[in-house]
Amino acid sequence: FSLQAPSSSANNRVFTIPDVADGTIATTATAGKILQVVQNQTTTFASNETTTMADTNLSATITPTSTSSKILVYIVQSTQIVMATNIGGGFQLLRGSTVIHQAAPVSNGPIPVQLYFGNFASNANFYFYHNMHKLDSPSTTSATTYKTQMALAIAGSSRSIRAQPTGDVTNGISTITLMEVAA
Repeated sequence: FSLQAPSSSANNRVFTIPDVADGTIATTATAGKILQVVQNQTTTFASNETTTMADTNLSATITPTSTSSKILVYIVQSTQIVMATNIGGGFQLLRGSTVIHQAAPVSNGPIPVQLYFGNFASNANFYFYHNMHKLDSPSTTSATTYKTQMALAIAGSSRSIRAQPTGDVTNGISTITLMEVAA
């Protein structure tokens, strides 16, 4: 073990020693260490009445410090389902324009179904939070944007899936948290 002075005065470095007995100095190379956290939230309403994925207005951008870092994405999506009959719908998570997480496909709809409500009275409204998480390996040190999209499994009259609705328990607030994890 050795400590050496910088080669010039322009290269000053400061090491802070933990103020506890038998402390340890962690480095950014410590696997599993959280290097940075970025969080964003939105209350901007979004609605989709189709089977084509549409943005939910929830996104956040992080710039990884290393190409080997992983990004832990955690989402709490404020959601409303409006239906006249049985309905299914789903969300997907994108890194840039690449889909990195969605539910498994089902045979009775054109998109993967993560949410399904059936045999309810017409004009029913359900408010809840939909949670997603994903450990991603973007392999870049460039600014990287993550966002969610939503769609119905089967379109129909008086059916929609909504993000950031105002009403009941959701209060229309969705949150996305991005954590850079050292590899």
